[in-house]
Amino acid sequence: MGNPNSGKTTLFNVLSGSHEHVGNYSGVTVDAKSGRLKYKGYTIDLTDLPGTYALSAYTPEEVYVRRFLIDHTPDVVVNTVVASNLERNLYLTTQIIDLGIPVVLALNMMDLVEKNGDPINAGMGTCGLCGQIGLWTGWLSPSEAALANGAAALSPTAFRTKLPANDKKNYPLYAKCCELGIPVHIYCSLNLSASVPYDIGHPRYIDEVARDFPELKIMAGVSGWPWVLDFFALPLRHKNVYINFETHEPQKFDQRGSGYESYLYYAEHSLMDRICFATNWTTQSLSLETLISQVEALPLSDKAKEHIFYLNAKRFYEEL
Repeated sequence: MGNPNSGKTTLFNVLSGSHEHVGNYSGVTVDAKSGRLKYKGYTIDLTDLPGTYALSAYTPEEVYVRRFLIDHTPDVVVNTVVASNLERNLYLTTQIIDLGIPVVLALNMMDLVEKNGDPINAGMGTCGLCGQIGLWTGWLSPSEAALANGAAALSPTAFRTKLPANDKKNYPLYAKCCELGIPVHIYCSLNLSASVPYDIGHPRYIDEVARDFPELKIMAGVSGWPWVLDFFALPLRHKNVYINFETHEPQKFDQRGSGYESYLYYAEHSLMDRICFATNWTTQSLSLETLISQVEALPLSDKAKEHIFYLNAKRFYEEL
């Protein structure tokens, strides 16, 4: 969607090919085109909404577009913007953002902008269109943009994204990680924030991801507490899953009633080659040296400690 004559229909036609059809919206005379795009095994439903300058509900086009966005809540809006006239075009962009819908800016006529020497910082969540339609490069989210810019790993944190690991909105990101051969670090622990369900980081969500993406290297982190045995089931069930105890103090593993006692058994036995040392020491009010010394003080064999500190992480990242 975008302003009239912003190039949105040209973009739509390139993406959907010749399979679009017209759909009428009840109570109004304006219409929208719909089509489908098949991309890397995914089928994406596309809708080309009427051109509009705003969502103020004064014109039939504004009424149609506003009602469509509210009633259908698309996964993402590709907002075509004439790069040489950002001030006029971005007013609509801000209104879309206010609806809480993810937005990708498609900057049209970028070749003219570059020719005129006008700098535009088109960062994450944007793509450029040369001429009317020539080059389209970009990603549907900041996470995908980070992958495109050479990120070494993806780390979608459930309590920030408000999505459990198995939410299908994450699946294109996992697929991209598989394509690029990089791992994904997935949050797995109780969340104390009341803004999300307390079990949004439960291991069962990672289990589904591991089954759906057996080729994806997964580092399940943040200790799995209080579902520690469920957490250990992940690497026991899936060869592509490793685990770590980031943000939790290792000394608790040797404290009766802490819920972490199972670490001592599994680190010496069936999960010796899957548990990795990790820490977010900058937020724990403890030095890195202190946390390392806590692991060294645990009643574990030198062999187990060597795996935790070094060998398991070496294997996880070298096999990518």
